[in-house]
Amino acid sequence: MLKNRMFYGVKLILVMMLAIPILWSGNAARAAADGSGVNTNLSGWGTSGDAGTLMNNADGKLLTSTGNFFGLSTTVADNFTYEADVTIRQFQGVGALVFRSNNSGWGSYMLQIDPVGGRIRLKDANGDRELGVYGVSLASNTTYHLKVRAVGSTLEVYWGNNATPVINVNDTSYNGGCLGLQVWNSSMLFQNIIMTPESTTPNTPNVNTNLSGWATSGDAGTLTNSADGKLLTSGGNYFALSTTTANNFTYEADVTIRQFQGVGALVFRSNNSGWGSYMLQIDPGGSRIRLKDANGDRELGVYSVSLAINTAYHLKVRAVGSTLQVYWGNNATPVINVNDTAYNGGCLGVQVWNSSMLFQNIIMTPDSTTPNNPPVNTNLSGWVNSNLKGWTSTGEWTLNSNVVKGVGSANAEATIIADSVASDFVFVGDVTVDSGAPQAVAGLMFRTDREGTNGYMLRIRPSDHTVTLLKKHGNTETVIQSKSGIPLSTGNKHHIEITAEGSNLTVYVDGYSAEKIVAQDADFKSGYAGMTVTNGAAYYQNVYLTPYSDYYTETYRPQYHFTDARGWASDPNGLVYFEGEYHLFHQDGGQWAHAISTDLLHWKQMPFALTWNNLGHIWSGSAVADVTNASGLFGDSGGKGLIAYYTSHHPDKPNGNQKIGAAYSKDKGRTWVYYGDDAIVPNPGGIDGNWDFRDPKVVRDDVNNRWIMVVSGGDHIRFYTSTDLLHWTWTDNFGYSQYIRGGVWECPDLFQLAVDGNANNKKWVLMISTGGNPNTQGSSAEYFIGQVTAEGKFVNDNLPGKVLLTDSGKENYASMSFYNTPDNRRITLGWMSNWDYPFSFPTEGWKGQLTIPRELSLKTVNGNVILAQNPISELSSLRGTDFSVNNVSVTPQSGNILRTVNGKAYEIDVELQLPNSGAATEFGFRLREGGGQKTVVGYRSTDNKMFINRSASGRTDFATNFTTLHEAVVQPVNGVVRMHILVDESSVELFGNDGAVVFSDIILPDSSSNGMSFYASGGTVVVKALHVYSLKNTWRSTN
Repeated sequence: MLKNRMFYGVKLILVMMLAIPILWSGNAARAAADGSGVNTNLSGWGTSGDAGTLMNNADGKLLTSTGNFFGLSTTVADNFTYEADVTIRQFQGVGALVFRSNNSGWGSYMLQIDPVGGRIRLKDANGDRELGVYGVSLASNTTYHLKVRAVGSTLEVYWGNNATPVINVNDTSYNGGCLGLQVWNSSMLFQNIIMTPESTTPNTPNVNTNLSGWATSGDAGTLTNSADGKLLTSGGNYFALSTTTANNFTYEADVTIRQFQGVGALVFRSNNSGWGSYMLQIDPGGSRIRLKDANGDRELGVYSVSLAINTAYHLKVRAVGSTLQVYWGNNATPVINVNDTAYNGGCLGVQVWNSSMLFQNIIMTPDSTTPNNPPVNTNLSGWVNSNLKGWTSTGEWTLNSNVVKGVGSANAEATIIADSVASDFVFVGDVTVDSGAPQAVAGLMFRTDREGTNGYMLRIRPSDHTVTLLKKHGNTETVIQSKSGIPLSTGNKHHIEITAEGSNLTVYVDGYSAEKIVAQDADFKSGYAGMTVTNGAAYYQNVYLTPYSDYYTETYRPQYHFTDARGWASDPNGLVYFEGEYHLFHQDGGQWAHAISTDLLHWKQMPFALTWNNLGHIWSGSAVADVTNASGLFGDSGGKGLIAYYTSHHPDKPNGNQKIGAAYSKDKGRTWVYYGDDAIVPNPGGIDGNWDFRDPKVVRDDVNNRWIMVVSGGDHIRFYTSTDLLHWTWTDNFGYSQYIRGGVWECPDLFQLAVDGNANNKKWVLMISTGGNPNTQGSSAEYFIGQVTAEGKFVNDNLPGKVLLTDSGKENYASMSFYNTPDNRRITLGWMSNWDYPFSFPTEGWKGQLTIPRELSLKTVNGNVILAQNPISELSSLRGTDFSVNNVSVTPQSGNILRTVNGKAYEIDVELQLPNSGAATEFGFRLREGGGQKTVVGYRSTDNKMFINRSASGRTDFATNFTTLHEAVVQPVNGVVRMHILVDESSVELFGNDGAVVFSDIILPDSSSNGMSFYASGGTVVVKALHVYSLKNTWRSTN
């Protein structure tokens, strides 16, 4: 899934950025002066709030923090325009312009940019009171212009080049104060941070540019600055050059031809005269754009275009090293692409010859990083030798784009130790041994001394596929345990997870369960953490040490549902079983995060599997196990492997130019290779088509000896078939018109099930999720039952107006089923959120949880075939204490039969009998009860409705559309109503009458609200059989 209305959706990581040459931390940044290159007229900068870093460099002010971190100036103002260019360095959390602020930052207005929420937001920082929201499309490492105008009580927010405010409100909370910047759980770069007092602020916007120090040169001409832009007019060669200089950048402008003659140009990497430069010219008479060297008129490239007078055209050039790429209009692909070394850097400006041209939105964006090379992610701090220059006695350590690189010799181990000290913890990291160092050994150190000479060490050795846990006492190394046969290789990333709990040491490498190390050793009880490499080079990324007491114990953190340790989990993707392992991929920042399990309950998280490629972001999709090598991709890997199908979304193309790509893995999903150079199924709208076309799901059709792919088309589902998994033929469109009842159709799933277990009566089920829409009170999910014909067409058993809901709760979206399960069960997982508030839940350090895995079946109820869902049988393995009640009548006067039971993670299985006379009008459970909080799971016999009421469940104030009462008709069977309820730290899942009706709801109670009660109103209900089971924590070794 992942829409351009929201996020590419983001990775929430507890990070501190390792930076060269200086790491600013906490109060140390208070003394930081603006570095060269930060363009701002604010002064007296200091920091406050949670731990974070503020770095000043040529690109701007970079703020990074896992909490709330402010960079505040001493400049104060009442009425003004305040603006900045904001570049999203980490696609998570928020960044903000802070204004009219007190000294702490918390008494202020904030204009936030929220990448995952796909919005900008104006709020009162005191109490998080929202004043206005505007939806935008955002991408990582892209620069956006934010501006707010504050005059008296009027607050106007402008986005990008818009001359009209996108948010316009009145508020009197703050009349004046200081100005600054803020991030929460993110890294944002701020540049061109300018405050203009209102007394000099024009009533209409002026020239929009982030270049400064403009001056003219050359032949006679005129430069006029107006609300429309910079108008240059001359009969000769006339330049307007800024003092802004750059080496590697994107430079762009909107150019309007005022006189249909001569040329106009963007000038870049220029000397002071303009004649030692590159020029990107627009030539109306020649109907072309032209890239040239101004010195000698040396032509580098030409592209023919159709031009007209008084029409605006968008020119853009990207200059990185010797590469010069020219873009025309909205094209995401360069129309001129050349290499030239005449100029490495210089100033930027505009030019005309014998013409009149208007230039507006003249923007330069530094190109210092690329999306594929994010900063190093780690929460370790205070590295010994923090500038990463290396210890001469133990090797070298450097920061190379997105990794820390260590180099050790054959006789001298390279080590780097952080300040982080812990006794019991979970320590993870991704380690890659350099492909040019086949004999290198690399790993992580823990519970070590400051010198790294005494403590534990985990080493991986690709040359003999060995993982070794050892301890060091000075120069003596003792092997504690070693495992061989693990498929390690140089050049590939390997994920290490170490859990130290007392004397118990557990190690996983790449999630392999059979090859894990389980050992006991008590020589070292506490110490530092670090990294090590010998006999070559190795690279390290995503290095995190979490105290065991903090691991999966945060507020609202589920105990037995899947959540990412520190990321953003949304759509389940690519669910597949292969050779003893279940693979769970999910959306995180427009990439596929990855986890592996052998039982669907205990998951080991892996490095990202599919990351951004040349086609764009990697949105939702599916995976299959090609066990017969039908694709021909696995001839050299035992004739079988995994194939993933994903949505390619290019953020620079219309609606992302969504199309279907493929990737494959020959090593059980540990590494992936993208298939081909383009899509395997292109956008139906053509090469640059902007149709909605996403979320491919592939399933096997054995009867017709083929595979079927279903793809969302926005208001319909498109069907394709293939016999080799790579070449696909369109066969049908299903949906449109009367089938549409709410939001956009997304995340289809397709599978075949036997009705009532009868193998001779099978039907196909098509499941979809629908985006947020008032008609459905947010997003929803539904399914269709029918047949897929031999021609590949879906025939619905029911009329279009009949709606079959997948879930009667509000938090089950993008549910997807596993491919190739060993016992042919159809098992599904869904994302517990809603598009009315997708990432608004007030969790810290992580976002998003998935439903419990559920087994699907078709059964007949009251003459109708329905899709039933029930928790997988494996869940019973988590059961602990069993509290049971049998054949007890409960009336309004009865005491609480559950008064001795409490908990926050448990299972309830109950059969409730309605007597023939005097039956209760309502009965049920009050769960997570305490301090006035409760979640009511009940049944009303007056209208035969089962329901969840979460109006008093805890936090409900984080989203205006967070509905609280959900209900559905459930008919008693012979007077019996059955409920199967799963409760976790922040969720309730209710399965009514053996899964005929299902509710999935998020709840956010206080941790202390752990009571429960059973009630009856208006009569009697008989509790025939009740079991309450405590459920073990699947993320921690103890319960």
